[in-house]
Amino acid sequence: MKAFKFIILFFGSLVALFLLAALILPEKFTMEKSILIQAPVDSVFSYVADLNRRSEWDPWLTVEPEAQTIVFGKGEGARWEWDGEVIGKGRLTVNRIVPNKSILSHVSFLSPQPGEADISWQFDASDNTVKVTWGFSMALTYPFNRYGGLFMEKYLAPFYQRGLGKIREVMEAQPQMPPIQTE
Repeated sequence: MKAFKFIILFFGSLVALFLLAALILPEKFTMEKSILIQAPVDSVFSYVADLNRRSEWDPWLTVEPEAQTIVFGKGEGARWEWDGEVIGKGRLTVNRIVPNKSILSHVSFLSPQPGEADISWQFDASDNTVKVTWGFSMALTYPFNRYGGLFMEKYLAPFYQRGLGKIREVMEAQPQMPPIQTE
């Protein structure tokens, strides 16, 4: 009987420690990844903002190229939906566009695990170079997702770098117009 009480007390203590530790973990996960692209800002911005071209660079589609994708609309309010066996099901909705500056979107993950996140894009131009920053922000529910948040950057960062790299590859392969000489 003492052994049984010890086991119950031991596992109860572990559960309590697990729950208490989750209280001090971050309630939100935020990550940004950036890349420099040698191309005009309007070209890069237009490419990223066009959800009809997203399948050309979306890093998750390299995991499951046969996943179904569909686009609804253009500009603010446009939606990009996906459905796959590996990448799950969800939708991205464009909430706000500031031409050649930023894009703010909301993602709803429908399956296999429901969730919500905000996606941001920043485009900072200097001459013929654009710094493109892709951001991700998600509330972490208590307690399990808070532990998951400890590993999210390790999981997401390679996908973000792959997507940004593909955007750069496509944009820098475009023929560039030489600057107009005014003198």
